Amino acid sequence: MCTSKEVFDVIMRNDTVFFTGVPNTERTYLLEFCYANNKNINYNYEMSDLVAMGGRNMMLDDKPMMCAQVRELTLEQRILKRAIDIAVSTVALIVAGPVMLGCALAIKLDDGGPVIYVQERIGRFGRVFRIYKFRSMRLDAGKMGPQLSAQQGQGDARLTKVGRFIRAHHLD
Repeated sequence: MCTSKEVFDVIMRNDTVFFTGVPNTERTYLLEFCYANNKNINYNYEMSDLVAMGGRNMMLDDKPMMCAQVRELTLEQRILKRAIDIAVSTVALIVAGPVMLGCALAIKLDDGGPVIYVQERIGRFGRVFRIYKFRSMRLDAGKMGPQLSAQQGQGDARLTKVGRFIRAHHLD
């Protein structure tokens, strides 16, 4: 607990107090002191404060409480979010299209193999979905089973020349 007499003396000499970087437990103690002594208080908030801001006041017996509930998006919000996702994705595909076409041509010309690599991932609610990536490894790279790639692809013999480039520039 913050019990320094100097801190309380400084608070008492001022009408307004600013707190920053004070741990929650000490801040609560100091806030109560300031409130009891009619001091204006300014402080930076923590995540718990942000959650509480969205809450509502309630009484539990004779104790005032803040109720902060986690809420899912409403149907309208989900529809709007989906529409924005599709619109932004469409614009991004149009803008990135020429770069993607260049990557695809380079991969095809490098070794003649397939351009796209398909991988399964697990998403929300455990739903399995597929991602499609530009292939950056040789066709026989999977013969030795799954492996972690070397740092930034340096020294990984499974990478193609084009694969090394597209990974280095995050184009895969």
